[in-house]
Amino acid sequence: MSHIIKRCKNNKSKAEYDVIIVGAGPAGISGTLAAKQAGLRYLTIEQEETLGGSALHYPRNKIVMTAPMDLPIIGKVSVREISKKALIELWTAWSKKVASG
Repeated sequence: MSHIIKRCKNNKSKAEYDVIIVGAGPAGISGTLAAKQAGLRYLTIEQEETLGGSALHYPRNKIVMTAPMDLPIIGKVSVREISKKALIELWTAWSKKVASG
């Protein structure tokens, strides 16, 4: 996303979007947050009815994250182990927070 942000800041395109993010799984959510933080015109599309991408299809109670992460807008997330259900709930809460702010 940093390459896209740099390119968009140097090129004032008349296109409707600076970037289209395909998928709202971990990478898509991170990309969406980075695009929003940079002030880009973005669109995130997901084939599922909810956030989660491939994580939605993991078995129930599967641990889906094992290391802390640093997300644009959200900041450092220090969760080391989290279930699929809890992670998707967290993503949904973040998306509502970011959309309203």
